[in-house]
Amino acid sequence: MTTRKTVKTTTTPGQFGRFNPDTSGYIGIDVKKKTVDAYEFRTTTTATPERLDRVLDMPRWKWDQIAAVISSELNWQIVDGGGTTVGRVISGENKLCLDNLGKEALVLIWAVEAAETTQEIDHIAAAWRNLHPVERWWLFNQTVTRCGKPQDAGHGWRLALRNALSTGFGPQGEDA
Repeated sequence: MTTRKTVKTTTTPGQFGRFNPDTSGYIGIDVKKKTVDAYEFRTTTTATPERLDRVLDMPRWKWDQIAAVISSELNWQIVDGGGTTVGRVISGENKLCLDNLGKEALVLIWAVEAAETTQEIDHIAAAWRNLHPVERWWLFNQTVTRCGKPQDAGHGWRLALRNALSTGFGPQGEDA
């Protein structure tokens, strides 16, 4: 089992991973007063950068349930990979490296977007944490290619994510 290191330094608030958001793609998470939007920002050498919306108007209370889990897990990966600076989630725009960290966070966001209770979200977050990063990347790639648009919420791979990560969660709001 890998021991988790504690690092006290921080990088730019709201930014996770080593990348330049002006020249690299990233997953953006816009934390507003009552809702949260998630989008993918892609850059190429030949085209104008484009914003691809992934989740729109997810209730803020759902984000508040998972923000610390995302921050903790992604920072652990940064440190485990040899990094010395970690990020922190803020209100407003958060930028997560598209290569891996942003993909992983979006998998959890998609899984909780249709959750109904805080207990269900906690269960889903714990199941997400038990996935290996490579499994999260694979889930992202399957989901984004088939139903990655905001109007796809609750369908296809997005529904499958919720169902898979909430397996064992009882109908009375308790773990079965």
